[in-house]
Amino acid sequence: MSRSGYAELGAALSHPAEESSPSSKGRKTLRYVAIGALSVAALAALGVGLAYSPLSRSLGLRRHSPTAESSEISLSDLVHNGAQESGAKIQHFYMYRVQNDEDYSPENQNLANIGGALWYLHNEIVWHHWLRAGTYSTTPKTRIEKFLVFSKASPKLYAKGMNFGVVNTFDLGQCTGPFKCENLQEYGPTVGCESWTQRADKSQGNNFPHQQWVGKNVYPSAVWYSLPGQCNSQKFWNQSGRDCHKTEPSGACPKGMVPTGESTCTYTYQKVGELRISEIEGIDSFDSFISDGGREYDRIKDAGTKMQFWDHIGDAEACQRRIDHVHKKFREKYPDQPDLADPACDFDVEKFYPHFPQGWFSTTTTTTTTTTTTTTTTTTTTTLNPKAATHRIGSFLVLGDWGYDIYSHRNVNGSHCQDSIGKIMTKKMEELGDVHFIINVGDSFYPRGVSSKTDPQWDNKWRNVYSKELRSIPWYTVYGNHDYHDDPCACTQEPNACAQVNYDANNLDYFYMPGYNWFKEHPEFNLEVVALDLNQYMQGWNRSRTANDQKFTDCQYTKCEKMCNAHLQQRADDAFELFQKRSAESKAKNLLVFSHYPTDYFAARPDFLGGLRDNSKHDIVYFGGHRHNTDQDTTIPTAPNTNWVVGGGGGWSCDGKKQGFVVGEIDADYSVHTYGVFADYDDCCVTASEKQQARPWQHPW
Repeated sequence: MSRSGYAELGAALSHPAEESSPSSKGRKTLRYVAIGALSVAALAALGVGLAYSPLSRSLGLRRHSPTAESSEISLSDLVHNGAQESGAKIQHFYMYRVQNDEDYSPENQNLANIGGALWYLHNEIVWHHWLRAGTYSTTPKTRIEKFLVFSKASPKLYAKGMNFGVVNTFDLGQCTGPFKCENLQEYGPTVGCESWTQRADKSQGNNFPHQQWVGKNVYPSAVWYSLPGQCNSQKFWNQSGRDCHKTEPSGACPKGMVPTGESTCTYTYQKVGELRISEIEGIDSFDSFISDGGREYDRIKDAGTKMQFWDHIGDAEACQRRIDHVHKKFREKYPDQPDLADPACDFDVEKFYPHFPQGWFSTTTTTTTTTTTTTTTTTTTTTLNPKAATHRIGSFLVLGDWGYDIYSHRNVNGSHCQDSIGKIMTKKMEELGDVHFIINVGDSFYPRGVSSKTDPQWDNKWRNVYSKELRSIPWYTVYGNHDYHDDPCACTQEPNACAQVNYDANNLDYFYMPGYNWFKEHPEFNLEVVALDLNQYMQGWNRSRTANDQKFTDCQYTKCEKMCNAHLQQRADDAFELFQKRSAESKAKNLLVFSHYPTDYFAARPDFLGGLRDNSKHDIVYFGGHRHNTDQDTTIPTAPNTNWVVGGGGGWSCDGKKQGFVVGEIDADYSVHTYGVFADYDDCCVTASEKQQARPWQHPW
């Protein structure tokens, strides 16, 4: 098949025929004659020249009845139904999707060019050792799919000088951002794009909504895309059998149409190929590779084991070699497909959002009332995002030491304290309306943790205590000292054996904890969460102990004391290394750092405390637990940054008179403000004599 045919098709779509007819009907006819007159060869390179080809079915392309013109393709069914066209040109290019072995539509999904797809794999997937799944899914990623896409901007978007809108993010088919996805109503379901190439004038431009990765994602010219589909306010299982498609149409064109820019026809797509990830990496089987001691990529070492393909994530030349390698693999597998240049990602966030950095739009409603003598026009401006007035763009909650056990506790008032705090958290979440995650600093299951993911304590102490609302968002978690007692994690270095480890942020049946030490980026809030396992410093309150004298004494309660001691020492070393690495490399304005212990347990590590105080690159908020109170008065200060002890979750005892949790609010300028919310003292600490134990904390030194 000739590549020239493809080029002819692209030229005709991007540069329609001259509109010489004086009538609009004539102009449309000439335009479609120009497209319909393409030869079979022009479509053959796409695989659409035959009546049975996949793309001909999806676009409704078919031959004429046998006549003298039967060697040409008729596109006479590509009708406009009288709708107004966008003046934008049609873009034609390839998109790629990192996918598991399931087959489903790319609508309400995010796609990329090859650089963007490799960045996604590198940053979120391949560093998970035992499962090529990662941050947002436990279903293994197995392939990169290739799609041929035609897109056209809506008139309102093109009037702003853009062919692409903002990249909308999707979670199980539901639009989750940026902001409240108001852009889909303002501009229609247009194709979005995002790049991380910094502009010469330093303006933000298309570096949104994941602007945090500018300078970090060094895959040359990497781009992400979004394809908005119908009913995008709903999860995919709620998108059928509803009327939401009327108010939330898909941008995918109906069968038999090329993109027009209308709200129901901004793009078409067709899958044209795929590569297996193992094929790209040069291995036969991922499972065999792992069993033989291999590892695709270790973020700490910035290298793989028995594989070099993913080495050096921050080296632009190495990233370009990976891009070139994948291009070569696709060309070898599909030699008749022409190369297509990526279109310019011309999205500009400040043109797109008139009130940026806020994401709302103003709509003008005009009502005209006419009598025999007067005409009155009234204009009303409506703010679509009511939260814009508060300048808050998101929030989170922080909790610790809450896993109450009826048989093993001290001076808390039975289960009332944990129950009361849980109810207050739900009320606060409803009041805020924009809580995105909960940080859990550990000791989640008193007195000995959980032994597996089927342990009934998951129900008894978590699911049946905290509301569905609270459990509808991820709980970012680390192990506390009690959590290790019965957990296999103490006796192994394999995270998959751990009862609390869960790689899938969407699996809300468990906490989100993709390892002992981990980090997660939230570029939409310009912050990064860094989770540290520092249980080795359980005796850190004792200032007579040096860093070399630290020991996790609760190893005595596990089944493998000696092995546990070695593992916890290694995890602490890894934790400090991760903190230093993220402090140096993260581009986020804010770091939310947490472990199970408050800052006064790290007097033997002045380097760590100094890092928590350093605000030269980041504003750092640190959270610890273990001491059963919620305050900022009993810890070693980390000014000019902030820290909290958040151990007053009501699970074990009252070490102070403030039992509760912390709220973090994120403002439109990405500043983070924290404050405590507390339960009634009488709900938490029981008898008069026991209440005396809830005296202000005094350090033992």
